[in-house]
Amino acid sequence: MSKLYLGTETGELLREPPFVKLYFKALSDHENLAGMESAAFIFLLSKMDSDNVSAVGKNQKLEFATKHKTTPQCVTNAFQKLKNKGLISIVSKGEYQISARIASRTSWEGVVKIIMRQEFSSSGVAKIVEFIKE
Repeated sequence: MSKLYLGTETGELLREPPFVKLYFKALSDHENLAGMESAAFIFLLSKMDSDNVSAVGKNQKLEFATKHKTTPQCVTNAFQKLKNKGLISIVSKGEYQISARIASRTSWEGVVKIIMRQEFSSSGVAKIVEFIKE
């Protein structure tokens, strides 16, 4: 599978396997993300490097805002909401780290399923994501 989706020289994800798009959508639902929050989160996931950091410059944010018929401030607000939900942290201006509990760069070769679940206890709700390999 990796030959279809990964660059041979860099290992960069050229396009997502079909189940990854489903995972992003399910993850948005699992985390109760609204329209712009979901779009902003998927945008950050698509730019994530091997350290789970997404660098988003002023021009990239403007392009994203224009594509979604909104303002850069609205995008910044969505990023702040993602931070408040614990899905990202702000590393520095324009750099956002995705929580390792829900996403990480991995070799897609051998990944056969992704499991998301919620566990409820007296201490609260734990949201758990597992990547199952062959």
